[in-house]
Amino acid sequence: MHPKQKKVETFLRQHQIPFQSFSHPAVFTVQDSQKIRRNLPGRGGKTLFLKDSRRRRYYLLSLAGIYRADIAKFRRLVKAKKLAFARPEELAAILDLTPGSVSPFGLLNDSDHQVGFYLDKSLAEAEAVAFHPNINTATLVLQQADFRRFLELVRHPAHIVDIAISEKSTVGMGKKPRSIPGQ
Repeated sequence: MHPKQKKVETFLRQHQIPFQSFSHPAVFTVQDSQKIRRNLPGRGGKTLFLKDSRRRRYYLLSLAGIYRADIAKFRRLVKAKKLAFARPEELAAILDLTPGSVSPFGLLNDSDHQVGFYLDKSLAEAEAVAFHPNINTATLVLQQADFRRFLELVRHPAHIVDIAISEKSTVGMGKKPRSIPGQ
């Protein structure tokens, strides 16, 4: 087992948070994970690590993997002038993650609480959620209440938002909304 996965699973066990663990080949895209997800319980999520470059604020945004994020709407919700992906160096320094393994479990590593966590209702309303344990060769499935308990324990409560849009959705004037694909 990879050390990053072991750290997450150890934390969950120490706090008596039940989970199911599934090993699988490495996945790098939402499309790759959808092939694996067919055989797993829970609603699969994708997570974006964003920053407001003007105010140096960081956001971890999770939504169901079948949707795109309406970044313009999210930007307005957090009152940011401009949002962008955080650099891989920032991702490593703050959450000890690499692109392709971005997950809410990375909040375990944000001891300085630099990151705000936002959970789209597409996942907040799911009975069970599924995320990588900070490595893309496994998936952990937790019941919603257990996932929320994890967030409380790492002092990163979820801010519930409604920013998921269908892949085929358009917003206003027939234009596709600006969105950022999964990391």
